[in-house]
Amino acid sequence: MKHTFILLSAAVVLFFASGCEKVIKSTSDEIKGHAWSAAEGTVTSHLDFDGDTARLTVSSNDESTSIEGLCVIDDSRLMILGEHDEYIFEYKLAGKTMTLIFDGREKLFTADSARSTP
Repeated sequence: MKHTFILLSAAVVLFFASGCEKVIKSTSDEIKGHAWSAAEGTVTSHLDFDGDTARLTVSSNDESTSIEGLCVIDDSRLMILGEHDEYIFEYKLAGKTMTLIFDGREKLFTADSARSTP
């Protein structure tokens, strides 16, 4: 009887624990698994991913500019390698927020939506 109670308790704990877990393979997967946005005054920024390609779009009033290219993420940098240019950002990830640092300036992004990543 005691063994049955222990086994049943362990099974219940494992059942609930497995349902609450989301496996993140890497920081890169966590970052690429979301669309990100930031707003400051009239300037909005959006960072989106499609596989290994990243697109960063910055808009202000009715003007907009984008950079797009292969995205490489290591433990502290997010790099967008375009056809003619490369952009290297430092990042700090904290839950559903990410600070991108470029040329000494920081911009706080928030995760907009989760994507299903393979």
